[in-house]
Amino acid sequence: SWEEVPARLEAACYRIKDKLNALSREIEAEQVMADNKRVVGAFITFKDEGAKQACLRAQPHSRMRHWLTVKPEHKLRGRYAMLVMEAPEPSDVQYENMEHSGLDRFMRACLVSVCSYFCLAVGFVLISLASTTANTVKNQLGSDSTPSTQQCSTACDLYCNGTWGLTTMDRDVYAQCASSDVMANGTLCAAEQQYCQRCYCNEAIAKGMVR
Repeated sequence: SWEEVPARLEAACYRIKDKLNALSREIEAEQVMADNKRVVGAFITFKDEGAKQACLRAQPHSRMRHWLTVKPEHKLRGRYAMLVMEAPEPSDVQYENMEHSGLDRFMRACLVSVCSYFCLAVGFVLISLASTTANTVKNQLGSDSTPSTQQCSTACDLYCNGTWGLTTMDRDVYAQCASSDVMANGTLCAAEQQYCQRCYCNEAIAKGMVR
C-alpha cells in the first residue's frame, strides 16, 4: 500500500505547479509579442519584368504614403507597412561582406576613403615638389640652355687673330665658367662667360670639326 503524503507537502506541490503554469503563460505571451515585432525579410522572384515593376509601383517608399494610401489588406497582418525595394543582381552582391554589420562596412569604407585621399594628397605634393625643382633648375641654368647665334657673336670672342678659334686664356676661362660661377683666381664669372663654352662647342659641331 502507498504511504499517505502529508497534506503540507501536497499543498506545496500544487503551489509550485501553479507558479510553473503562470511562468509558462508569461513566456508564451513574450514569444507572441516577439513574433509580432520581428522584422521579416524575403526575396521574391518574378517571371517577367512587368510583374516586378508593378510590385515596385504598388508599394510606395515613403512612410507617409504608406499610412495614407495603402489599404490595410495590403499591409502585413493588416497593420505593418512593407518596405519593397529592388534587390541587386546576384553578380553585384559581395557575399564575403554579408557576415559584417552595416556599421562595420561603413567603417571599412571610411578607412578606404581616408587612405585614398591620403595617397592623392601625397601624389599632389610630390608633383608640386617636382615641378618646383624643375623650375629652380631651369632658372639656374637659364631660360634657354642653348644660346642664340647673335648672343654668341656679341658676347663671346671666338676668333684668334682673325681665325676661328680660342686663345689659351679664353679657353681656360670659358671652361671654368661653364662648370662653376667662379674662375680659378676667385673672380666671379660674367653671365656671358658661362655660355661661351657652349657657343664654341656648338659652332665646332656646325663646322664639322667635332663628330
